[in-house]
Amino acid sequence: MLRHHTQSRCKEQKKHYQIEINYNQGKLNFNPDDLKKIRDEHKLVSQKIHLMIDHLLSNKNSDKEKLEISHVGKFLILLNEEISIKSKSESPDFIIQVKDKIIGLEHETIRNTKTVGNVGSIKNLIQRVEKYYINTFTDSLTPFKEKYPNCPNMIVDIRFIDDLFSFKKQESSKLSMEIANYVHSLINGEETDKPHYINRVSIKPHTQVKYILRTNINKTEKLEFETLKFFIDKKESKVARYKRLSKLNEQWLLLVAGSLNRDSFEIENDFNLDTSGFERIYLLDDFNAKYYRIK
Repeated sequence: MLRHHTQSRCKEQKKHYQIEINYNQGKLNFNPDDLKKIRDEHKLVSQKIHLMIDHLLSNKNSDKEKLEISHVGKFLILLNEEISIKSKSESPDFIIQVKDKIIGLEHETIRNTKTVGNVGSIKNLIQRVEKYYINTFTDSLTPFKEKYPNCPNMIVDIRFIDDLFSFKKQESSKLSMEIANYVHSLINGEETDKPHYINRVSIKPHTQVKYILRTNINKTEKLEFETLKFFIDKKESKVARYKRLSKLNEQWLLLVAGSLNRDSFEIENDFNLDTSGFERIYLLDDFNAKYYRIK
C-alpha cells in the first residue's frame, strides 16, 4: 500500500548543500564566503562522483546512459555509505556493492509526458544570454566580458509575457544583450526599466550559471502521489525478472525527478511505501542534490 503524506514523514531525507536566496530592498546580496563554500562543496562532490563513475563512462555510452550513470553516482555519494558500482547492466540497470552485500539497482527518470515542446525563438535567445555569462567567451562576446568582468554564478529564472514573442534574426544580438544588462542591473540593485516582453525574473546564487526559461503554457508541475505510483508500478512488475537475471535477491529502485528540464517535476511532498518487491525505493531530487527514502 502506498501512502501519501502531506507532512514530512519520509524515513530518510538528506541534502548535501543548500543555497540561500537573500534579498535586501530589491538587491540580491551575494556573500563571497557563502559562495566560496558552495563552490568548494560542489567541487568536492563532483570529484567524489567522478571517482565513483569514471570506470563506467566511455565514448560508447549514449547521452541517456551517461545521464543514468551520473544520477546513480550522485545518489550513492549522497547516501554516504560504503558503496561502489560494480557494473552497468540491463535488468537491473546497475549492480552495486554496499559494504559486503551485492545488490541490483534499477534507475527510472520521472518525466511529465503532458508538457509541450520547446519554445523555439525565445529558448534560443535565452541560450545566447546564458553564453554571455559563462567563462568561455568568444571574440563576439568580449564587450560584455569587459563591461561585467566579475559576474557571479547564479540561476536565473525568467518568464516572458508572451510565449510566442517573436523577433527578426538580426535583432537577436540586441535583445540578448538587453536581457543580460537587465539581469545584471537586478544583481546590483540598480533601477532600470524592465524590457517590455519580460514578465518576471528571479535570481539566486549557485555554483554555475544557468538560465531557466519558464513558459506560461508549460509550468513545472508538482510531483503528486498518482504520478509517483505510476512510475513505481512500471518497475514493480519487473522485480522478479531483475532477481532472476542478476541472481540477486535484493533489488533497489532509484527514481529521479527535479532536474532543470521542463518535463520534470518539482518535489514538495514526501511519500511512504509500505510494501514492494523492491527492498528499498529512493527518490532523488536531482537539482537540489537531495534524496528521500520511500521504502
